[in-house]
Amino acid sequence: MKCNPLRWLWALPVIALIWWLAQQGERARIETDLKTRTMTALAAAGQHWATTGFVGRDGWIRGKAFDEADQTRAIDAVRKTRGVRLVEDRSTLADVEKNFNWTASLDGKRVVLSGFVPSERDRAAVVAAVKAAVSGRDVVDEMRAARGAPKRDVWLGGVTFALRQLARLASGGRVSLAGTRLTVEGEALDMPAYTTVRSALAGRLPTGIALAAERVSPPVVRPFTWQARLTSGQIELSGHAPNEAARDALLARAKAMLPSAAIVDRIAIAAGAPESWVEAATSMLVELARLEKGEARLSDTAATFTGETEKEENARAVARNVRERLPRGYAVTPNVRFREPEIPLQQPFETQIVVETETVTVTGFVANEEQRKALIEQVAERLPGRRVVGRLRFARGQPEGWKACMQAGIEGLAALLTGSSTLVDRNLKVTGVTDDEDVAEKLPGVIRAAANRACQDEVAITLNAPPEPDFEWRAKRNGDDIVMDGLVTDSATKAALLETARKLFPNHKVTDRTRVAPAKSRKWPRVASSALAMLARLRDGEAVIARQVLRITGTAPDTAVVTAIANQLRSGLVKGYRGEDSLAVRSDAMLWAEQEARRKAEADARRAAEDQARREADERRRQAEADADARRRAAEEEARRAAEERRRQAEAQAETRRRAAEEEARRAAEERRRQAEAQAETRRRAAEEEARRAVEQRRRQAEAEERQRREEVERQRLAVIRETRRKEAERCQTELNKAASAGVIRFARASAEIERASHSTLDALVGVAKTCPGFRIEVEGHTDAEGTDERNQRLSDRRASSVADYLARAGVERDRIKAVGYGASRPVADNATADGRARNRRIEFKVLAD
Repeated sequence: MKCNPLRWLWALPVIALIWWLAQQGERARIETDLKTRTMTALAAAGQHWATTGFVGRDGWIRGKAFDEADQTRAIDAVRKTRGVRLVEDRSTLADVEKNFNWTASLDGKRVVLSGFVPSERDRAAVVAAVKAAVSGRDVVDEMRAARGAPKRDVWLGGVTFALRQLARLASGGRVSLAGTRLTVEGEALDMPAYTTVRSALAGRLPTGIALAAERVSPPVVRPFTWQARLTSGQIELSGHAPNEAARDALLARAKAMLPSAAIVDRIAIAAGAPESWVEAATSMLVELARLEKGEARLSDTAATFTGETEKEENARAVARNVRERLPRGYAVTPNVRFREPEIPLQQPFETQIVVETETVTVTGFVANEEQRKALIEQVAERLPGRRVVGRLRFARGQPEGWKACMQAGIEGLAALLTGSSTLVDRNLKVTGVTDDEDVAEKLPGVIRAAANRACQDEVAITLNAPPEPDFEWRAKRNGDDIVMDGLVTDSATKAALLETARKLFPNHKVTDRTRVAPAKSRKWPRVASSALAMLARLRDGEAVIARQVLRITGTAPDTAVVTAIANQLRSGLVKGYRGEDSLAVRSDAMLWAEQEARRKAEADARRAAEDQARREADERRRQAEADADARRRAAEEEARRAAEERRRQAEAQAETRRRAAEEEARRAAEERRRQAEAQAETRRRAAEEEARRAVEQRRRQAEAEERQRREEVERQRLAVIRETRRKEAERCQTELNKAASAGVIRFARASAEIERASHSTLDALVGVAKTCPGFRIEVEGHTDAEGTDERNQRLSDRRASSVADYLARAGVERDRIKAVGYGASRPVADNATADGRARNRRIEFKVLAD
């Protein structure tokens, strides 16, 4: 068939279409790859503002650059990308802002950033600075990039400084930069934050930054407290004032009225003062200056005023003026005392301390209130765990050296179980009971040294120590075995002696067969330990303790060991124990001689054993022959005896049956007689048992009635004790609440560091806690709901622990204080308001009566 080439022309368009489609697919792939690689190159060059596009290998750049240099750098970065042929610059420059403003504000748990930022790089720096300064809040970025910013380092320095101040403001706070002029406004988080912000703004600002406006207000405190305390030569002002002018006016008034007194200023600035506060504080300060000592307090509109003066007329006038001159709406009940009559002379001057199991009673005389308080505190500190009862009176005539002598008596009583210390003029007598022989022996010297010749001392101590255990214990060393047997005083001593033996004999097998026979002794374990140490120096031997005598027997490696052990037994044991020894010396030479002799004896024994075995074999052979002959004769004799035995047995059986019949009849008659007697005896015993049970029943009934009566009396006594303890706990709780509500406890921002202004409140709480020695106190830390729960929990734990540590350092027993943090889990007010959050940030105290 003839081929026509024109028939194949239809395939040419198809082939062209396929070629065109392939070219289009490859082109799209190339454009996508170039865009990806050029965007990566722009990011590496820091030109995040620019974007790229491509048609084949030819591309362009779009975006708003911050200066012409950025445009050039972006073009260069794209051109240097492998595969790019041409680049067209379609970018523009960012707008120039003449009013380059920037603002950061707190909105709840958010930080809102607005205004202008010089570049994308600076945007990232600002956001990082916010997260570093104001942690735990969401960042809302509404900033726009623009040109016209101040010098970069100056502007960023101002932003960073402003954000640090913003972190110290409450929600609603705001900082802004208008060029290089800074404005800060809002309410401070707390007093330390207020002081820090004011100090920072009044100090040296960052280079190039000027302060345009400062509108930072102090935090609102509730209650708004103020206190003035007048002591000898000093007046201390603490608490809060609404502003610096009011604080300065009070300080000036105090200086004018008491020109020779030292003025101590601990006033902090805060908002929340009630109306007419300055007038109320000034009027109370004026009246306080007329006293010798005293204290004025304001807690919102509740006032307290106490003090002391010499004359009754002045006391009445001051109390009247305080009531009449306070502004309307303020309530006060003044308590102004006048000095009591002169203290009487007391001769002889006697002071006594009596220590019993649960109480310490202090009676007699002291010179003044400070001395009484110091003596009671010293007794409570040195004799803890007992209730201190103070029955002291004031008197003149105290002898010289009284304080040193009383301290010496207290030191002596601290070492005794019970006792008394009586100081009459300069004669000190200490009596008491102890169970420690060392204390009984050394205490007179301790008291004499503490008194340091300030008084004549007489010490009479009764030793009430239990007798030393009167049982036997032994430890035996034999080769590689150590065996302890006998009785020990307690389980702890048993374990300690076993541990000591294992340490002294590390390569020996130690077997403990001792048993515990409970007994109290401080000396016996020491003697037993010494016995093991002596036994460790011997080759073998035994140590025995019996009836306060330690006896060591055995063999020593040389005479030096024998002498050392003998000397230790004579003079090294504790008092009340004596030692005996029976030791022999077995030196290394003696051991070698013994071993040689033993070896020779063993050889001789082996030879003798061989001879003996040979003789025994001969003897066994002869014995076997004799035994065979004996067995034959024995068999014949056995047959004869068996026949005779059968005859006798037949006769005996007949006799036995006759006697058994007679015996059976006799036993039956005897049994009937015994049964009759037993029945009579049973009836007699039943009657006696019935009578005895009746008497026993009456006795048990009487005992039960007596026991019920005693239990009822005991129940009533315990009920009285519980009620008394409950009332005492309620009193302590009331006093703690009163002391806590009269002041304030504050901490540094986000810290457990207690502010100095809170020390007076804590000191008052310490005083209350010391009047409640029988109760534990729970210090509860609470926070507001700002921040995370975990952070609030940790902060409340630390703050509660800080307060507990302060109380402990001030003299409250640490084991009586329990610190607990509750975070924000127990609010007392609404956390949505600043006032509510301030009330929720608190420390509370709870008396635990157990």
